[in-house]
Amino acid sequence: MIFNKKCLLIYRIHKLFIIILFFIIKKCIILKIPLFYKPLVSIIIPVHNNFRYTYNCISSILKAKPIVPYEIIIGNDMSIENAKKIEQYIKNIIVHNNNNKNNYLMSCNEVAKFSRGKYILFLNNDTKVHKEWLIFLLKLIESDKKIGMVGSKLVFPNGKLQEAGGIIWNNGECLKFGSGYNLDLPEYNYVKEVDYISGSSILIRKSIWDKIGGFDKRYIPGYYGEIDFAFELRRNGYKVIYQPKSVVEYDEGISKRNSLSSDIKKYQIINKKKFVEKWKNDLKYQKEQGNTFLSRDRGYNRIFLIDSFVPSYNKNAGYRCTFMYLNLFKEIGLQVTFLPNDFQKLEPYTTILQQKGIEVLYGDWYKKNIENWLKNNLKYFNFVYLERPEIGLKYIDLIRQHFSGKIFYFPHDIHYIRLSREYNITHDELKLNQSKMYKKIEMDIFSKVDIIHVVGNYEYQVLKEKFDKKIIRNIPIYIYDQQLSNVEKDFTKRKKYNFCWWILTFSK
Repeated sequence: MIFNKKCLLIYRIHKLFIIILFFIIKKCIILKIPLFYKPLVSIIIPVHNNFRYTYNCISSILKAKPIVPYEIIIGNDMSIENAKKIEQYIKNIIVHNNNNKNNYLMSCNEVAKFSRGKYILFLNNDTKVHKEWLIFLLKLIESDKKIGMVGSKLVFPNGKLQEAGGIIWNNGECLKFGSGYNLDLPEYNYVKEVDYISGSSILIRKSIWDKIGGFDKRYIPGYYGEIDFAFELRRNGYKVIYQPKSVVEYDEGISKRNSLSSDIKKYQIINKKKFVEKWKNDLKYQKEQGNTFLSRDRGYNRIFLIDSFVPSYNKNAGYRCTFMYLNLFKEIGLQVTFLPNDFQKLEPYTTILQQKGIEVLYGDWYKKNIENWLKNNLKYFNFVYLERPEIGLKYIDLIRQHFSGKIFYFPHDIHYIRLSREYNITHDELKLNQSKMYKKIEMDIFSKVDIIHVVGNYEYQVLKEKFDKKIIRNIPIYIYDQQLSNVEKDFTKRKKYNFCWWILTFSK
């Protein structure tokens, strides 16, 4: 009797444990999307079956914890397994059932009509988004009203780069730039204008989407639709931008693993012909297939700038000046490539430059191969800008040998004059010898460059006497973005400087 009671108790405990475990598992596997009254972004995910990938995709969005209001809308294209499972396992999801099987393009167009956000984000269901993927896209598109579409860096599940923006050649062929390479290389990590971005993760202004009318229906059921839309954006005066800090893992073609000649992949060939016919006048301005260096972004006038380090602009005036010129060159429409002579990725300054659209060359590969890189690529630049005598000494002859454009040189100060003045005060023979050494170096550099930048009238006059046929520009060390109109010009009336005024007054 006692034995039966113990068995019954064990059975009941076991049963209770199973019930609790069931509810715990059920709670863990059910995803719950937060509800927002007014979403800023409508995330649209077209699907056809493959529920597991859709579930994992949405799970990655929730793990990324977007800090902006959003909604997730599923465009369900006659899925057999998805219809019941989606709303059963994902709460607060919006599902629109379309009567189109495997029709990515029509699904996007139909579902976008129901979006409530200021922005539409198209996302493939076979993707997993990384942390802050959405916020980096949003920050970029909101920084410039002329940006119509931004796209993510796409990576393979094995960690290799899949795409850092797309290139379209003049024959209509497309290339995923950087596919198969290390995703951390400098050339894949700066913001830039590109020919197109694959539709796996793209953020578009809803107002522009509505104005253009969505993806062109001639490309039904898919392929070349997002490429065509990028060209439509440019025709309407907007830019298509790649954002490397928005990272999305993409298991390319989960539902499209058939050969190119069968099923949906055959439309790559069919729609390429349609695309070329529609945009033949614009394609003649594209580059010929093969030259990825010139075609990886849409900057046609390029400047190459070399300084000692990535400019830590908040630490000294010289690097503040370098930072200013890098930004000014970018603002006037030049494609800027910057080489820090120590080849270090100094943070946060390197990322700040990259987010401004400036390419920064760093790392061991460039350190070991910079001479060959310059020999191969200087011909693609319009201008070279060198700073400081040690940089001029190291690079001027190599650049002059392989570059036919204009070379600018900015010494920051004329070193031999500064050292000579220091010798006059300290009578340190070392300073005198250094002055003589720098004079020889600097005179050689001045003679080989085309345009010299100096700071101050005295240095301008010194060089004008020695190089009267050279173009010499006298520039300020730093140009402030805004003029402070409310600053008290009378130094004695600036209360916060009274202590400094007292020291100056009583030290006379």
